[in-house]
Amino acid sequence: QTLMEIPATQIKVGPLRFLLQLFLAGDVANRPTPKSWFIAQRGVDGDEQDDNKQSIEVYYQDGSGMVTIELQTDKIVISRVGARPSLVYQLQESVLLHSVLDELSRAAFDHPVDEHGRPTGTVIEPSQRLLQLDNEKALEEARKTLTARAAAPSDDAASTKRGT
Repeated sequence: QTLMEIPATQIKVGPLRFLLQLFLAGDVANRPTPKSWFIAQRGVDGDEQDDNKQSIEVYYQDGSGMVTIELQTDKIVISRVGARPSLVYQLQESVLLHSVLDELSRAAFDHPVDEHGRPTGTVIEPSQRLLQLDNEKALEEARKTLTARAAAPSDDAASTKRGT
């Protein structure tokens, strides 16, 4: 079942897959509990290699479902595989995908900052970004399709981000 399709002007498939794998293997894989998610990749080794299409498979610990993030040069397709995913899986899938959309947003739009959160002055040209979107609102439109809504930032998180 396709959950969302995000059209793009250009995607640097291999580097974006690598970024997402690092992101998913970090803290995200251990939410809500350690080893909640397991990650596999397709289209990277041997005969399956295709520089224009690669995917990451993310399995939930209860085995009831899996999310596939398929990266192509012109779109990202996120799908669910599982005949009867559990309610817990569906909730955690939404939490996971909100995090993935946040990371995609950083790849498409953020500017480098120093250790204090101040801009470094380095500008990443759009042509050098791993992800260039057709529509700047595409990620927010995709976010609206998720079952659970993103948590509102807490006052503590908001003040930390502002540096106050």
